[in-house]
Amino acid sequence: GSSGADSIIVQGVNTAGTVCVNNLANLEATANLIAGAIEALGLLWGSITVLISICMWKRNADKAFSKMMLGALGVGIGICTPGLINWLIATLRDVGLFN
Repeated sequence: GSSGADSIIVQGVNTAGTVCVNNLANLEATANLIAGAIEALGLLWGSITVLISICMWKRNADKAFSKMMLGALGVGIGICTPGLINWLIATLRDVGLFN
């Protein structure tokens, strides 16, 4: 290591002890990335499925209706996922499991 004139002292920074890691912040950031991806994929897939079902409505209305419901389910899951994940993270924060 460095000694004498080569050493640098940084005041106010204590790295000699244990460094505390905020696991909940890491979990929340990862969960938010996953929630954003699920939201984008759900909205994209659901919207495309609904548009396809509208285009095929005249040929086969029953199949188009079931495809439209499937697309609506995809859009609903895409919209609800970030709120659900944020609710779970808030519950974990309040319980204090990661303190």
